[in-house]
Amino acid sequence: MTRAELQNFMQKIKANYQEFSVEKYVVDEWYNKLKNFDLEDVNKKFERHLHGEYRKMVPRLTFIVDGLKTPAQKEAEQIIRVRCGYCGDVLELKNLDRHIARHNSIEYIKSREHYLGEDNNREELMNLTEVYFERFYKQFLNDLYCVIEDGTEKERIEKLIFGGEWQYT
Repeated sequence: MTRAELQNFMQKIKANYQEFSVEKYVVDEWYNKLKNFDLEDVNKKFERHLHGEYRKMVPRLTFIVDGLKTPAQKEAEQIIRVRCGYCGDVLELKNLDRHIARHNSIEYIKSREHYLGEDNNREELMNLTEVYFERFYKQFLNDLYCVIEDGTEKERIEKLIFGGEWQYT
């Protein structure tokens, strides 16, 4: 990433968060941390921030840098990327099972939310971090368990909540 690209990127942040500082020392620090990364990857991280659970907060450099890989690192890893058949997102093959599990959990939520008088947004649920989604899903299952009458489904929820190994599916 060039310094000019970084300055344009920081202006994009400033346009969304007026309190974001673009003073020289801030630009220098961001440049030192981001210069080895591709602008496209940095922009994707910012877009994820804009649509994520912390969207009301000014993005931090540590969030933007976290998980980014230099072009050399990406090439060395030879990452296999696939497109999700549900949402069209492109992700690493190693993350596909977890991603599909999230879609399946959200579909279950959507199919049962009427029992609780809820209407959850799929996109917002997909954008939650693993920790927050797991908390949300567990609470949803607990609430659903209290109102559902189908014995088989009640048993399934019981196993998910109390069966030892917790994992949303």
